[in-house]
Amino acid sequence: MFETKPAGYRADAPRLLLLDEVTQAPRWDLSLKQLVDRARAQPPATRDRILVTDSAAALLRRDARETLEGRVDEVRIHGLTFREALHLQSADGEPEREVLRSPGALERYLAIGGLPEHQLAAGDDRPRIWERVRSDVADRAIARDLSREDVDVERVTALFRCLVQDSGGVFTASNRARDLGADNRTVGHWVALLEQAWLLNRLLPWHPGLRRGFHRPSRALRSRPKVFAGDHGYIPAFSPFASPMAHTGVRASVFEATVFTHLRALRGQLRFQHFFYRENDDVEIDFVLDFDDVAIGIEVTSAKSPDKKLGASRSGAERAGVDRLIVVHGGPIEPHESEDFATWPIGAFLLDPAGCIQRSLEWARKSR
Repeated sequence: MFETKPAGYRADAPRLLLLDEVTQAPRWDLSLKQLVDRARAQPPATRDRILVTDSAAALLRRDARETLEGRVDEVRIHGLTFREALHLQSADGEPEREVLRSPGALERYLAIGGLPEHQLAAGDDRPRIWERVRSDVADRAIARDLSREDVDVERVTALFRCLVQDSGGVFTASNRARDLGADNRTVGHWVALLEQAWLLNRLLPWHPGLRRGFHRPSRALRSRPKVFAGDHGYIPAFSPFASPMAHTGVRASVFEATVFTHLRALRGQLRFQHFFYRENDDVEIDFVLDFDDVAIGIEVTSAKSPDKKLGASRSGAERAGVDRLIVVHGGPIEPHESEDFATWPIGAFLLDPAGCIQRSLEWARKSR
């Protein structure tokens, strides 16, 4: 491509090369290395830019590390946040909150997830969208892409389905290995590949000993992680129920995974470390955000009132050593702030998770 001069070519201006599904090409990493090195030899003002995309993230990352070290910047593309999805659906200049008032906007986002291609689908044909999601994950991301890693596609697909149906659950390799007829190490490798393909995310457990600057060994470092669906839309798509969002367990998992994906998107901006807390399987805080000086706990419930979850979580927050508790709930109740806790309906939280967390940070720091 560098040897040709297409229409509109200017020697004094940079070109942008878009290379999609690059790992499908033979010896793509060596060819890309040559393109990058040739571009580097150009003056900065006219240096060509190269954008490479691929769904086989594990292959792309591995070969980039081996052949393209120091030549690439990796950008991970997540699904759309709720605000981004509303912005995509809004008319020019229409505020997101106006779109939110349209019937079913929040419910539709919870049900179909954040994958951009489904946001503008005509109508609200959720079964068709869920079928497309299942096909994209099983047939493309796993059967096509991960098969290049020489894995047992059928069992990896079964593992993914199981973990997504239990999204937000604590992962125990030995239990999954027994179910799949595999050994623990193999199952751990499969989970790592699914995570590298951005189909799953792991969340490590919290213990006060993990606070920044506090180096005492903690039992949390040896504990089991939680595993979340990479996009909350995977949960209803892979659910065994005909009307998944009407099922209490599925709905609760979707709420928790949706909050997780929005927190994941904020880690770089707000600079916190992200954990969960569990003690003796009876006390749990869904998410713990560890800042330099304070820790914020977040509990999620799909119930329409936060009262029951708040009552059960306050003692857990104290045992976890968090400085302030936020309860995100499924009701229409307006946000409420007090000295030691806050309650937010999920729609308001998803529209401005950074603002919600920053307000709680201010309260927590004031009370220290």
